[in-house]
Amino acid sequence: MITELRKRVEREVMSYRQSLAYVRGVEDGLGENTSLSETYRDRARWVWTVERVRARLRLHEPLMEEFFARYYALDSGAPRHTRRRGETMLRVAADMNVGVSTLYKWREQILDQLVLAATQAGVLEPY
Repeated sequence: MITELRKRVEREVMSYRQSLAYVRGVEDGLGENTSLSETYRDRARWVWTVERVRARLRLHEPLMEEFFARYYALDSGAPRHTRRRGETMLRVAADMNVGVSTLYKWREQILDQLVLAATQAGVLEPY
């Protein structure tokens, strides 16, 4: 079951930039209208999940946070889907001067933290 949760979390992280743009767009146009759609609430919770994990990593593991942001292109507009995952991992490993096996371990740790944060945010129900 954890594998399915991780896959779901990874899909959501890969669409983080689109979700963030959607949430900001809704918030910018909200004005006097205070009713929010379920789509907005779900996307906002996923954005909170990613940002919460990033903040925690930035505080305790800044190099891991840098990897998280670069691997999933959280800050840049670079289309991640155009590269194969292995190539992306090799490129990030070379850029950061960190072993590939270390990055794979970090990715698993990050996904575990995201699963926990998403459960806390109420967007995942593991049981």
